[in-house]
Amino acid sequence: MAAEPVAVYHSGRDAGRSSGGTGTVSLPASVTVVEVGPRDGLQNLPQVLSTPDKVRYIGLLAASGLTTIEVTSFVSPKAVPQLADAAETVAGLRDLPITPIALVPILPGVDLPSRMLKAGPPRPCGPIPR
Repeated sequence: MAAEPVAVYHSGRDAGRSSGGTGTVSLPASVTVVEVGPRDGLQNLPQVLSTPDKVRYIGLLAASGLTTIEVTSFVSPKAVPQLADAAETVAGLRDLPITPIALVPILPGVDLPSRMLKAGPPRPCGPIPR
């Protein structure tokens, strides 16, 4: 199915040039928004957030309607201590109706298989109660 053209207005620096600030653009029928805060944001905190707090945070994101969430990263705990509990975090998300994503920047040196088996694959069921 072809995307329908949509009229758009551009109010930025180049608005008004050549097209008078308006034009048409073809948009896809759907998009997927991937929330990366639990991974990208939490790894930049100076303190380490507890696993239950991370799971609650991700649960609140899911309750807001987000369905695809980058929940953690399987990296060395020495490099990113804030995400040292990646397997436990993933295990705590089993009842959330989300598609969890985990960043794996490099495979050498990361004991990914045993971590994933320990956590088990998350299965969407229902939201975490508050």
